[in-house]
Amino acid sequence: MSPAPDLSRRCGNLVRHLRSHVAPYSRHLSRMMNTSYLGLFLIIILFLRRHIFRYIRHSLSSQSSSSSPANPSVTKSSAPRGVRLFQVYPPPESDTETDIDIIAIHGLDTRSPDTWTWKESGKPDVNWLCDENMLPRRVAAARIFMCDWPSNLFESSGYSQKTFDEFARLLLAGIAARLRPANYGKYKERPIFFIASCLGGVILMKALVRTSPGYRSVQKAVHGIVFLATPFSGTSFRDVAEWALPGIKTWAFIRTKKVSNLLYETISNPELNNLCRDFTALYQKDVHMEAFYETGETSLPRKLIPWLPAFLAQRKPLVGWESAALHVIHDPLPLKRIHLLMNKFSGPSDEEYNIVAGRICDVLDRIRKGRTRAMADAYIKITCYKAENLRIERISGDLLPMERCYINLAIVDQLIKKQTKNQDLPQSSLDYRLNTFTPHEEMQVDIWRLFDERRDNGDIIQPRRVLIRGHAGVGKSTLCKKIVHDFKEHGMWRNMFERILWVPLRNLKRLNKSNCNLQAMLYEEYFTQTPKGNDFACELWKHLEEETYKKTLFLLDGLDEVYEGLDKDNYMFNILETLLNLPTVILTSRPHVSLAGRLELKFDLELETVGFYPHQVKLYIENVFTPHTKGEPDRQKVDGLQTLLEHHQLLKGLVRIPIQLDALCYIWSDDTNSLRDGSVLETMTGIYQAIVNMLWEKDITRLQKKDDGKIISRPEIRGASLEMIKTYVHSELCLLEGLAFTGMVNDTISFTRNYCIGILEGGNSQILLGKTLPLLSFLRTSNPSSRDPIYHFLHMTFQEYFAARYFVRHWTARKPLFFSKDEPSKGLEIFVAHHIYDARYNIFWRFVSGLLSFEDKEIGQFFRLICYEPRDRLGTVHARLIMHCLSEVPPGKAAFSSERRKLEYALERWLTFETSMGKAALAREMECPEALLTNVLESVEIRERKVLLKSLEYLPVIPSRVIRLLYSWLTGGNIGHNFKIAILSLLALYKGPLDNEVLDAIVSHLEDCKVQETLISRNEAMRFSFRMHILNAVVTRAIDEGYPYYLTTMKLLSECSRLDDKVINALVEQLENKTRMQSHQRHVSEAQVRRIIEALACQPRLGEEALRVISAQLHNNDYYIRRAVVETLKKQPYLSDDTLATITTALEEKNLDVLEAVIRVLGSWPHPNAKIEGIVRSQLKREDWCVRQRVMIALREWPQLSHGIIENIKAQSIDQEEDIYVRCGAIRALMKHQQVDDIHEMITTWLQDEKWDLRCAVIEAFQSSPQPSAKIVDMVVAHLEEDLSIKMYALRALTNWPQLSNNALDAIAKRLTDNDEAVQEMAAGAFLNQPRPEDSVIKTVGTVLSHLLSRKFNYIRPEMERLFATLETWSPLDSNILNTLVKLLRTTGCDLSVKRAVLRIFRAQHQPNDGIIECVKECLGDTQGRVRHVALRLLGSWPHLQDKLLVNIAVRLDDEEWDARQAAFYALTNRSSLPFRVLKPFMESMYKVALEISLDEHVYWYIGTEQSFIVVGARKVHWEMREDSTGSDLESESNISVDDALWLRDRAPKWREEYRARREREALLEDI
Repeated sequence: MSPAPDLSRRCGNLVRHLRSHVAPYSRHLSRMMNTSYLGLFLIIILFLRRHIFRYIRHSLSSQSSSSSPANPSVTKSSAPRGVRLFQVYPPPESDTETDIDIIAIHGLDTRSPDTWTWKESGKPDVNWLCDENMLPRRVAAARIFMCDWPSNLFESSGYSQKTFDEFARLLLAGIAARLRPANYGKYKERPIFFIASCLGGVILMKALVRTSPGYRSVQKAVHGIVFLATPFSGTSFRDVAEWALPGIKTWAFIRTKKVSNLLYETISNPELNNLCRDFTALYQKDVHMEAFYETGETSLPRKLIPWLPAFLAQRKPLVGWESAALHVIHDPLPLKRIHLLMNKFSGPSDEEYNIVAGRICDVLDRIRKGRTRAMADAYIKITCYKAENLRIERISGDLLPMERCYINLAIVDQLIKKQTKNQDLPQSSLDYRLNTFTPHEEMQVDIWRLFDERRDNGDIIQPRRVLIRGHAGVGKSTLCKKIVHDFKEHGMWRNMFERILWVPLRNLKRLNKSNCNLQAMLYEEYFTQTPKGNDFACELWKHLEEETYKKTLFLLDGLDEVYEGLDKDNYMFNILETLLNLPTVILTSRPHVSLAGRLELKFDLELETVGFYPHQVKLYIENVFTPHTKGEPDRQKVDGLQTLLEHHQLLKGLVRIPIQLDALCYIWSDDTNSLRDGSVLETMTGIYQAIVNMLWEKDITRLQKKDDGKIISRPEIRGASLEMIKTYVHSELCLLEGLAFTGMVNDTISFTRNYCIGILEGGNSQILLGKTLPLLSFLRTSNPSSRDPIYHFLHMTFQEYFAARYFVRHWTARKPLFFSKDEPSKGLEIFVAHHIYDARYNIFWRFVSGLLSFEDKEIGQFFRLICYEPRDRLGTVHARLIMHCLSEVPPGKAAFSSERRKLEYALERWLTFETSMGKAALAREMECPEALLTNVLESVEIRERKVLLKSLEYLPVIPSRVIRLLYSWLTGGNIGHNFKIAILSLLALYKGPLDNEVLDAIVSHLEDCKVQETLISRNEAMRFSFRMHILNAVVTRAIDEGYPYYLTTMKLLSECSRLDDKVINALVEQLENKTRMQSHQRHVSEAQVRRIIEALACQPRLGEEALRVISAQLHNNDYYIRRAVVETLKKQPYLSDDTLATITTALEEKNLDVLEAVIRVLGSWPHPNAKIEGIVRSQLKREDWCVRQRVMIALREWPQLSHGIIENIKAQSIDQEEDIYVRCGAIRALMKHQQVDDIHEMITTWLQDEKWDLRCAVIEAFQSSPQPSAKIVDMVVAHLEEDLSIKMYALRALTNWPQLSNNALDAIAKRLTDNDEAVQEMAAGAFLNQPRPEDSVIKTVGTVLSHLLSRKFNYIRPEMERLFATLETWSPLDSNILNTLVKLLRTTGCDLSVKRAVLRIFRAQHQPNDGIIECVKECLGDTQGRVRHVALRLLGSWPHLQDKLLVNIAVRLDDEEWDARQAAFYALTNRSSLPFRVLKPFMESMYKVALEISLDEHVYWYIGTEQSFIVVGARKVHWEMREDSTGSDLESESNISVDDALWLRDRAPKWREEYRARREREALLEDI
């Protein structure tokens, strides 16, 4: 074929192509005619013309050879280029151990390895990536790869052009496919370090921000990047792109190619800007980055026309500083070279190579350090916290998954609980002692929300240091496992902590005494099993030091097990002091451990674990009896056990202890018949006996006990009597009994191997401890893998049970009791006399009574012993003891029946006495006999009956005879209003079973509005809830608009957490009716609407219809209603899209309050999504600045903000054109969430801004922020010199920061003399949270105090009150300040509140001087009872008092006010001994006060011929005989004379009767 037609066709195509590309630029020709661009344009045309003809000639020659066979090489070269990684160091076949992969990525229109190679004429080529004298020598154990990717400027026209995203995917695929190293098994998750040249860096960023799941491992592995001339904001090509692009496209056309899409990435564009933003957002924290840019100039025009004149060359850096700078790379470095040579170096001596290589090595060092830390974290997570280490093992040996075990482990605020125990539970009750009561919901703390902000005495705090106490068996170890599990598996607290370090403190004992530090602890606890353990421990410790331990949560488990380490002479003291003072810590301990006098430890939150709640017991039972294969619970077993619990209230209470419930489930799963004997389960002893028998059956098989030479099987031993079981495990039983008893006597709950050996030596028993102890079901160890494991009983009650068996065994054998090998044995009677009233032994004596009840003669003799003199002369503790012990003796014991009747009659008389005193402590305990209650109720007067009914409110079950008696009174009609209210209050609030007759009688009385009002108000005050049957009746009447107690009823409902569906539906209907009335502009009570919403808000889950009706109230103009709606919606676990649609319609409202409320709701959405984010971002773009400001206010309340919203807020905070109020709102939102990495730099800038409002907003936001850097604190302090508003904001911020410098405190002290009283008050409050500062600061405060006190005043001013509260915490104080306070206290007309405040300051001082003591003594005669009360409490806190002062205190035992009498008693008994002769004149008054206190607390008065003492709680106070007093306490027990003892014993009954009569007279006067 002739080439002419084809040539003609090609020329025509070329002309058309030129016309199409040049025509768009013709409009610029007029501009170019007046510039040098015209000449340049003509030159380009000439240049292209020359190349066009060259191309044509080449085409003709190609055509002439077209008939020849195709050239294979040409065909291959025309194929698209792929991504290829090839390893250049070390050789792929090498077995060198490496730990990091370095991957070099080239730029546009080049390839590897050429682009990295320095070529110089006459010299060998140098590739710095593989030359053994260059980078390989510097990077040590790293693999180096070169990545060759298809970066051609011109792509083949036979294929579609690849998009930018496709290039990124190809790059990711190539990287993921790199060769595995020789040591792959050791370092599977290898870090990757990139060296990216020019456009290769942009492609790399695109690859790394992709969200493809298949390449997530690659993206996570990136730890470092060095960018060589990467154009983050485009290259200087953008300056010539306007005229160069047409030429390049034309040239591509001539070559039948297409211009690569990569070329457009060299021009700054919005997509490139977005890419850089997304990349920095994802990798700014975890990736080390460096960047280099060129200073050498490049002429792009000369790339096309080499001979172009200099004035047209446009020389400039292709990628200069402004383009190579990325937000997260603060200091990019310049290199003196042109762009072409940025990735080539001439040799090891090349100065700029050494700069680049040095930075690469720095980054590698940081990666390796971080890698070591990351590997240490991974080792802890994968190996130390693996599933088998977090497993929960049941008594049966089966494992339960964490998700199915100990559901919603309950934690109760210790401080609140202490306030309620005295009100709700007597200290001697079983629920109190076993911690199995159900606290109010507001006292419960959800473990996931442990670190949420909470209010403490009016202040908002965010807990970081938490103390959790708990008895053995209630789940402390399980709690630790659950915390670690939920952090690891479910991301709990991930936004606060990088890691959790669980440290069982007992393991500190394994540390070497000469190397007992934190690094050694980390190694010993976590890394002993890995060769890199020392490196891991060292690097992790360094990292903890660098982060000041703020991002690591230490879970310190079991302070009670290393309590001896708190002594300063102990080798563990230093490390314990370090650990216990860490900023973020959860510390667990048993309740008996006291921190007072040891370390000055402060915790933000003190909690105590309690047993399961009733609904958790049900869930646990269902989980245990749900086979894995079926997935459905075994209903026969579940229902059978639930029925058993319902019929046995004692057992129902005991199984609230997790380990007890597990034991019961184990028995029930094996044999459901053994527990069906009701009599067995009526006593605590019977229950434990049954559980112990079943566990022994299990242990006999595990211990491989033999009968007639054959190992006993489980079926063979099942159902055996205890006597038979004892024959097989006699030695083991004796060991357990000995451990339990000696442990109780010596206050020991943890048993080492050596302790067990001591018990064996005492009992002459031969047992292999290492083999036997792990197989006993009654013992547990928290460190089974230790060489010397420490054992404890399943629960304290099991230890008490076996201790009681030890005592009973010796009682029946009349053998003395063995305490320890270092202490002589003691007789039984002496032991009983010493411990019979000891509160620690209460459950022990119950078990003793129950076990002795199996022997008719022994039980009678035991009760006669404890009733003989000497005994408690007050009587309350003795009566409780008799009642508790009697409850363990089954009533059918014929030989004991006579003795039992006498004891019950004595109890009846005592309960009658208590009711006459206005108390009925015995009736508040479940052990109180039914007959006793009914007899007393029928025999006493109405006033005493009401007292008794009040006590019955705390019983879990009211005896049926009592209910029938109350029913007969209720329906009899001849009872007064107050007595009727007392009966109805008891029955209406009672949660136990009531028959229909009783319920109908209660409802019938609710027809009386006065009765109902009284019941509702009482119920509200008690914060209980009615049973549903009665609640329905109350609500039905309340729905009536005319009902006068509507609001009170609705408020009552708002306290009920679980309302009946019928009640909820009625409330929803009522709310909808009111909404409809509002839409018709009819008057509706806003208070009623709000009360309905508040009542619905307490429900755990509301239906769709209820949520729709509630959401409609977002349009309401009442702020409190909108707030109630927001709080209601925030509490719901799930909100549907329909609810979202209903809520967002309110955004169209013009009312800004409504808009703000809607945004708040959206922030609490359970699953925030792009739709919600889009809604919020659109609102931030509204033209009305008021709208934007309200959105900012609402965003502050969001728990978490997305990256997109944060960026929006940040942009508006720094936008100088934005409204100042919007900027202030944005600043407050950013500071609240602290999600911006450079927030501290931004704060510094804002605090220096000239705009007052801006600085004010920043300082105001600090009020709810943690303490910032010292620099920022100083800047805030500087604002104390400004005007009033900003001064107040600064003081409020400083008040929340607990560690201020002395300079800051001095500056605050100066404000105490400010002209404005509000500033003075705020400055005084700023000192409250500060630890004791240097003496110079205290001196300044003292001077200010003297100045303040020099003024005349009639009341305590707020600033003085706060200053006094501060001085109370700064003990010891300077003598000058104390003298100033003494003068103040003696000032005539001194205010009551001032006196009390000064006395509290004195109380904080350790034994003060005589002047202060004399001043306080004068306050004992003050006319104000509260002053006397505080003074008495103060004197009681000082241990060394002269006899004369004791007499002054004793005089107040007859004070007219009860609080003062009680304080006097505590002041006297807060020491180890008291002088009998000195206080004998006041003995009657002391006895009567003690009697009153004993009705609520554990107080008894023991009078014997050998010794006499008073016990108050756990403190024993001995009476001593001495003629003269030196004021010092005696260390040894001192006796009073026999005559004095008899005198006390004879007077006590008379005093008790006189006091009872006095109280009766007082009660009658009150009734009159």
